[in-house]
Amino acid sequence: VTLNGFQVGASSIGASPGQSADSAYSIAAAINAVSSQSGVNATANATAVTGAVQTAFAAFTAANSFSVNGINVGAIANGGTAPGQGANVAAAINSVSSQSGVTATADNLGKVTLTAADGRDISLLAMGTTTAAVALTDFGLTTGDVAGPVAAVTTSGKVSLSSSNEAGIVISGGGV
Repeated sequence: VTLNGFQVGASSIGASPGQSADSAYSIAAAINAVSSQSGVNATANATAVTGAVQTAFAAFTAANSFSVNGINVGAIANGGTAPGQGANVAAAINSVSSQSGVTATADNLGKVTLTAADGRDISLLAMGTTTAAVALTDFGLTTGDVAGPVAAVTTSGKVSLSSSNEAGIVISGGGV
């Protein structure tokens, strides 16, 4: 891809979990590497995903594997109600947020919102028994990508561009 006639190099994997080469974080870094020539600056917007209200309130044991950006979250206690389960899921995810780069909140209905402030991907994986395969759906965080004893979903962020160039931004090349 070129911006204002200057070639943008390939994005590369960042140093932290979730900073894949395709993440908004890494794409913005690649664009900003040529910003002094192109006059184009990139900002990785926060990646966010909000689940649905939970309908199952079973505990999720540490024997099953639930991870955020490859970081094991561990056991999640039974919340008894949708708001209680949402609070438990958010607390468990926040217990590893310094490692995963993802924070979680739960609203008063129990819907969980995950946020990666720096634009990294949010990758969720549950593995183990059949219970683990439906865990993300039970947590309200995914409705698809469930295959046998595995449930996985990745959400990527978006990049915003701005320019100091009076002509604006001219984008050309593949992958735009």
